[in-house]
Amino acid sequence: MNIAVVGVGVMGAYHTRICSQLAKANLVGVCDVDKTVAEPLARRYGVKYFDNVADVAKVADAAIIAAPTEYHFKIASQLMDAGLHVLVEKPMTITLDDSRRMIDQARQLGRVLQVGHVERFNPAVHELPHVVSKPLLIQAERLSPQSNRCRDIGVVMDLMIHDLDIVASLAGSEVKEIAAIVSRVRPECEDVAVATLVFESGMVANLVASRMTQSKVRRLAVTQEDAYVVVDFQRQDLMINRHTFSEYSGDEDTRYVQESLIEIPYLRTRGEPLFLEVEHFVDCVLEGKKPLVSGEDGLRALSLAYSVLKAAGAPELVPGTKE
Repeated sequence: MNIAVVGVGVMGAYHTRICSQLAKANLVGVCDVDKTVAEPLARRYGVKYFDNVADVAKVADAAIIAAPTEYHFKIASQLMDAGLHVLVEKPMTITLDDSRRMIDQARQLGRVLQVGHVERFNPAVHELPHVVSKPLLIQAERLSPQSNRCRDIGVVMDLMIHDLDIVASLAGSEVKEIAAIVSRVRPECEDVAVATLVFESGMVANLVASRMTQSKVRRLAVTQEDAYVVVDFQRQDLMINRHTFSEYSGDEDTRYVQESLIEIPYLRTRGEPLFLEVEHFVDCVLEGKKPLVSGEDGLRALSLAYSVLKAAGAPELVPGTKE
């Protein structure tokens, strides 16, 4: 299987490195309008440089789209029409309608469409469905220091959307209510966001995202009746806290609580999440499987992200709405 990367900024360069290491796919080229960035990258990995998406379609069976979000739909549509399967970085598209059109096109043409919510491939997150059954409360923190990496996109689309995707995948029901607050430190877009989501099942999720924090934090905690589960995304580990009730042998009416802590250092999957994500995409193409993060999942996360912005009173950040 031949694979190419379209858009080789920060994420695209990461994807290029990963594709060069794959056992089941050959990296055949990179594509970007910025020749000064893409051509040296192509030389480094010994592949072709393209400045035109149409040329990519002539040599590849699949492509990873890491171009700016505003171009995702146009590029994906052109490549799928040409016969390619696509992995599209998050956010999936700018508008919900474009996401729906992308999903419909992939379905009609029989193409694999995967969305790049890389945290779903974090080994600790991958383990969550095996230990979380009926969550009551999910608390997520995704905090980063100030950076110039994403000045054109707000913290909800940049960071919080990861946790919106994970929370929605665990909830097992639809969202019925959202409350949110966003704050702008810089004028371009929001840098701090806090959101509370209430689901039809009764589960509540509290999410905090910031790009103005002094240290990097990636943490998610799940409360359910029989356990308290904590995920550290950076360390890729998972801990389970449980309370068990035991009886004193001499007094049937007296019980004490015993707390047990279970650490899971050896998970079912290990490795760099981005590598696992791309490897999964390749397997889906070769074996005709549905991706773990489908187009529908990408659309759901995008819709929730826009709902958070609307609930926070920032409609000017949502395409198609006005203040």
